[in-house]
Amino acid sequence: MKNIVYLFVLLLPAFLQAQSYIKIEDSAYAGFKSEAVPAFKVEVEKVVRKEFMDHWEQYLKKQSDLKVQRTDDKIIIEKALLKSISSSLLNIYMHFEDMEDGTRMYVAFEDTVSGFIKPSDVKYGVALSKLIRERTNMVYVDTKKNYLGAEEKRLKDLESDLAAIKDDEDKISKKILGKTRDIEKIKNDIEINKSVLEEVRDEVATQRSNLNAMSATTPDEVRKSTEKELKKQEKKRDNLSKSIDKGTTNIYDLETDIRDLNYELDKLKQDEKFALDRVMEQRELVMAIKNQVYEMEK
Repeated sequence: MKNIVYLFVLLLPAFLQAQSYIKIEDSAYAGFKSEAVPAFKVEVEKVVRKEFMDHWEQYLKKQSDLKVQRTDDKIIIEKALLKSISSSLLNIYMHFEDMEDGTRMYVAFEDTVSGFIKPSDVKYGVALSKLIRERTNMVYVDTKKNYLGAEEKRLKDLESDLAAIKDDEDKISKKILGKTRDIEKIKNDIEINKSVLEEVRDEVATQRSNLNAMSATTPDEVRKSTEKELKKQEKKRDNLSKSIDKGTTNIYDLETDIRDLNYELDKLKQDEKFALDRVMEQRELVMAIKNQVYEMEK
């Protein structure tokens, strides 16, 4: 094939420009034959070249049992019958090239009897323009639907991330509540132990006083009984003191844990706000794409 030559461009009637994402122009293209031939120049946004070529190849295969010739950037089918356009056999030549954000196509239709059909042809030009626009619109809609599907999946993933953050917040909040209740219980136990400890200390003082007040003639069993009770109360006093100290240490540890959990909770709340913003933005994007698809399919 010869190198591409851009010769001239004449705009088709305005009604063919109605959809801004698709542009169809009357053009001429040198690359199908030894000279430039009348052709339609088509530009479509957001559709990659391979996807556009696949669509046209599948469409042309459905129109004829003839072989569709395809290279990296061209599609050719000879003596095809497009019943909706003409009763004559047509040779169809297509060239595809990448744009910055889409695909450009040159397509020429050659009537095997009368030669190449001009886009401005009164008899066939409008019908061919309509066919090109309908096929281009279909591949654009399919692309949008695929894009919509991908963005809906992304939205689902973002919503899942947001739900996971909220779940983590709920778990941490429950931990904080549980540790706060543990602290209250320990504090109550400490107050009870302190009250009992005062009583035990009094009892220890009483038993020690009784023991010191005994005379040399006090029977051994009485002295031993008093000594035994004193040791019992002293042990009880020591255990209560240890329990109070342990409770105080536990409260300190629990309060440290709560501070750490609150810090983690604050961070999660920031993450939640960021995740929520992303979800809302993605929902707006998905809704916008749905509206676009709806408008294109009406």
